[in-house]
Amino acid sequence: MVGGGYLYADIPSEGFVFPSDAVYSAAVVAFLSYVYILGLQSVPKTTKPHIHKDKLFAHAWANEVASLVNSVILAVWSIALFVCSYTHPTFTKAYTRSMVVWFAAYNVYDIIGCSMYHASLFRESPTLVLHHAVVLSGLVYSLHNTYFLWHMVLATLCEANSVVLHIKCLVRMRASRATTAAPPTLLGYDLRTHVLDPLMYITHVVFRFDTSFWLWWSSIPLGERDRHFDTSACPWFPMATLYLALNVLTSYYMVRGVLRRKDRAKEKEPKKVE
Repeated sequence: MVGGGYLYADIPSEGFVFPSDAVYSAAVVAFLSYVYILGLQSVPKTTKPHIHKDKLFAHAWANEVASLVNSVILAVWSIALFVCSYTHPTFTKAYTRSMVVWFAAYNVYDIIGCSMYHASLFRESPTLVLHHAVVLSGLVYSLHNTYFLWHMVLATLCEANSVVLHIKCLVRMRASRATTAAPPTLLGYDLRTHVLDPLMYITHVVFRFDTSFWLWWSSIPLGERDRHFDTSACPWFPMATLYLALNVLTSYYMVRGVLRRKDRAKEKEPKKVE
């Protein structure tokens, strides 16, 4: 079977290999740290500086830049692996594991980066810590059971949506420090309303909602097809079910938010006087 778990059936499950994976992970963290330093050099200036807030803003900006670069790399990587799983399976088999280790290293980098500026991170943002813990557990498990590397390819496709979210966040942060109230534009169109918002909705449906459903479907043991793999002891199906449920809930709140914004916009429109 090409384009699924069977693609990795002949790859030995080595887990986290030391020292090669450790050196590779350290190189990823070093690269992202370098991007973070470059991000510090591009922090938007403001006419009303505040030392404490400036430090936190600079960290948030630089960290967002590093996360954007990481999301672009993983989005292109995962899309290439997905397409090549049907056209050039040898390429996919050769480079999936390195993508998983990269993703794991990024999660470690992000936790370290957030902890440096938020000493009470585990108390103030438990959902962020939980998110990284869940993602790391899935990544590490796929290294110990290579059949589930395919699930990581599907799950990492959501980074295409994360690219748009990071860009939108950077645009919002830059606008908060702009000296004028005019919204940023692209070719005469409002960058956030007419460009980034539609892209966010499209990529959310295609790369996050659809892939979460596919991830859930591909995690269901199908009897004879999976007879060579021990999926009974794997918690992947309930995890995939939870992931799908969360994406359905996120989609619901996203649509509800869009409808509410339209209602508020209509309320602000001046009423005609007869």
